[in-house]
Amino acid sequence: MAVFAMSWAMPTAVTHAQVTLGSAASFGILIDGGSVTVGNASVMGGYIGADDGNVTLGNNSTAPIVLADTDGNGTVITLGNYTNVLQCGTDSGGTISLGLGAQCFSTDTSGGSIGILENAENDEETFENAAQCATVTQPLSAISLADGKKMTITDTVSGGLNVISVPSITLNNSSTLTLSGGSTDTVVLLDSGVLSIGSGAKIVLTGGLVPANVYINADNSGTWGNSIVLSGTLEVEDNGCTVGSGAVINGALICENDTTIGPNLRLNFSASAVSVPGCYS
Repeated sequence: MAVFAMSWAMPTAVTHAQVTLGSAASFGILIDGGSVTVGNASVMGGYIGADDGNVTLGNNSTAPIVLADTDGNGTVITLGNYTNVLQCGTDSGGTISLGLGAQCFSTDTSGGSIGILENAENDEETFENAAQCATVTQPLSAISLADGKKMTITDTVSGGLNVISVPSITLNNSSTLTLSGGSTDTVVLLDSGVLSIGSGAKIVLTGGLVPANVYINADNSGTWGNSIVLSGTLEVEDNGCTVGSGAVINGALICENDTTIGPNLRLNFSASAVSVPGCYS
């Protein structure tokens, strides 16, 4: 009688490569599928970019790099009076319009400098999808803070990835949402509904948590009020953003479609270091 030997191999664990924002992490303001208009701005680091749109910066603005691409459909970068930008770049044949006393110290209208903008769009979409299918560590009910009220969300995974889900966030005037975590913690906050932010409302960090380690994703946004404060990289995936005057962004802002930001924006850029496991169907 023949004897058959059978061997059993232990299953090999599947490791999903980590995904980051890639080229999109170089942008302080990134608009996918539209134009951006900023009343005036002090941009401390990070690119300003509009893929499939134009960029307009109001009077007395400062920014390091401004890029715009409309695939040859008359791209325009407009700099208001006395605005200073280190580098401006458009797709081939684009126009850079300078107001009185405005300067763009290096210009490129050949399309040679916008490759990073095209890469950023792809990287942002890949990361967004991966973040959406990451394992939730902390599901929350809808957040709605009345005028002047405060709430703190404390993460639960020390030194690792925290994925917090919420159906909607409403921050009424002068309210404060605080995200609390350690200096080595990573927080991904997923808002599957509308993110509403009233005048004077804030999203701030405590406990050592830093903007580079925070990513906030919202499906939609309403009109955001004046003098708001945002911390981390905030992405609105289904519509453009309308931001009032005097906003402070400690991190970065990514919006879909046309976006308007009021005067006196202060952007303290912090490149995202957030990574999540790749998403495979």
